[in-house]
Amino acid sequence: MGMKGQTDIISVIIIVVISLGLVSTALMWGMPLIEKRQDTVIIERVDKSFDLNSVNSLPRKIEAVAREGGQTIFTIDTRGKWYLDNQTVGENNNSIRFSFVSSSYKVDQNIGWVPLSTGNPGPTGTLGIDEPSVVFGRTDKTEEKPDITYKVWFRELWNAAGTKGYKIVLFAEGSNSSIGNSIKISRRSEPKPDLTNEKLMITEINILFG
Repeated sequence: MGMKGQTDIISVIIIVVISLGLVSTALMWGMPLIEKRQDTVIIERVDKSFDLNSVNSLPRKIEAVAREGGQTIFTIDTRGKWYLDNQTVGENNNSIRFSFVSSSYKVDQNIGWVPLSTGNPGPTGTLGIDEPSVVFGRTDKTEEKPDITYKVWFRELWNAAGTKGYKIVLFAEGSNSSIGNSIKISRRSEPKPDLTNEKLMITEINILFG
């Protein structure tokens, strides 16, 4: 083989090595950016699924079933861990939570629960002024991607005189936790007086994780 042939082969090898290096560098820098963008889109969609301004959000669907009866299916764009807490005390009482991992997040890490819905986030609200549900979010730092959690908490609403109250109460139909992206919401009972306070009308809602 002549000197020219050997030179051509060496040139091709050098070009291939340089090309592979450039591709590897592009992937090393580009993939995290692509992944970050994908996670940003996901967090935007999930955020919309818990937005009180959207009639298709989880809190609005639960409120609609409580008001009108029947049942409906709520589906979110990503898989995650669902958990329903039907305890009567504690910061997560009478709430439903959804957790997933994401490199993009709305709430700063490790500062606990932050109200995402506007208005009064207190344990009780005023009928005709406040919403029956409050949406919270939190971001917990992990060794890999942060853990993102959304919470919809249902509270008591009372009239100004304190003589009439209303509350949506959540119950798990089956397991109170699951991994997936959809749940079934159905009304368990017509509004009825609470056993411990007849001034408070409660509407029981069943949550079935799919």
